[in-house]
Parts: sequence; structure tokens; C-alpha cells
Amino acid sequence: APLVAPATRPVPRPIAPPARPLINFPKPFALFSDSLEPNTESMNFGNNVANLYAATITINNSKLVPSTQFSKIANSNVNLCVLHSIKSSYSSDSIFSKFNVVAIDSTATDSNNNVFFLRKIENDDLEIVSIKYVSSTMAIPNSKKIVRSVEGVFDYLPITTLTLPNTYKSVNEDEFSKIIGLQTLKVNSKNTNFTAVNGVLYSLVDGNYNELICYPNAKKDVEFTVENAKAISSGAFKNVKHLK
Repeated sequence: APLVAPATRPVPRPIAPPARPLINFPKPFALFSDSLEPNTESMNFGNNVANLYAATITINNSKLVPSTQFSKIANSNVNLCVLHSIKSSYSSDSIFSKFNVVAIDSTATDSNNNVFFLRKIENDDLEIVSIKYVSSTMAIPNSKKIVRSVEGVFDYLPITTLTLPNTYKSVNEDEFSKIIGLQTLKVNSKNTNFTAVNGVLYSLVDGNYNELICYPNAKKDVEFTVENAKAISSGAFKNVKHLK
């Protein structure tokens, strides 16, 4: 009898993972890209700004970047942070009319190389207008008088631990609620406006607990007891995952 070859099973093809969707972040965006340098390929974002999470572009030098580098960016919700000394050049160029051109005065860097782009608001007070994210452990430096951040500057940054400096004076509603994976908030011990207990942020008045400001959304505890605070912020527990 003729030999019959055994039937072979078809080899299944691997299933490709679903395409990563574009994320439309609210303005202002947090900075995920490197600062741009003139005439480098890093500026050729094309139409992929949302994919790169680079919706805030910061030019941290005094050289003008050719406007042709930006001509292909279709996203109209792009913040362009530039030094005060060159802001007028960007504001007067029609190619940048669709961007929100923001002037910055200086930068500060923490021990993990996260970079904070700062704008002067009054006297020597500074506010954070953008962040170059490097590490999930982030500490706003005490070296400059940073008193606040613009709304949304921390949104969607994957920060696990965030430390506020001794100079921080005010916190926006929901300022930290959209951070991805936030487990611990800390405050410099010399700050008289805020304190943190077991990673939870409170405001202070005359050294006493006043308001529960933020419970970190990825803190792993399943139970929580509020300290002797007089109030709880409306966004204190927003996006919290583990509390029962």
C-alpha cells in the first residue's frame, strides 16, 4: 500500500497588537520630548506630534530655529516655549500663528535630571510652564522661588513620587489627579503652606491641618483615615484606584 504523509496543522500567525490610539491632551501639554536644537532631526515631528507626546515644544537656547522645521506640524494645540529674548521673533512669524507661544525666563533641574521650564510672575516668584520628563521620581527644586505651576503641567506624566519645594504656595484644583501612577506626594519640611502625611497632601494654616488636597491616585492602600483636616478638596480622591 502507498505511504500517506500525515496531515500537517497550519501554523497560526501571531496576532498583531492593536494600534496605539492618538491621545488628544488638553492644553497646556506636558513636555515629553527633548528640547529642540537648531538644524537637528529632532525637530522633524511632522504630523506625529500627538504620537510623540511632544505637544509642548521648548526651545531652551537663544538661537532662532528655522520656521520650516515647524511647517508640517498639523496639531494646533501645541505650546511653543521660548526664551523672552526671542519671543517676539516667533510671535511675528506667521508660521507660528497656530501655536501658543509662551516666554520662559529660566530652567531648573532636579537630581534625576527632570527639567522645569520657568516663567517669572511677580517679584522673584516663578511658575512652572513646562516639564522635560526624565524620571518617575521628581522633586521640584528648592534652588529657585517656584511658587506654583500652570494648570495641566503634570497631566499624564508617569510620576510615582513627586516632592514639592519649600517655596510652593498654591495648588490648582486637580493639579496632580491626572498624573499616571502617582503613589506618593512629599513636601519639603520648610514649607509652611503644605505638608504630606503617608504620601497624602494637606494644606496648612498656622501650622495646623486645613484641607486634604490630594490622595495619590495609584497609592496602594485600600483603607484611609483623614487627618484632622477641616475640609476635603473636591478633587482630592479623583481617579483613585485602590481605596475600597
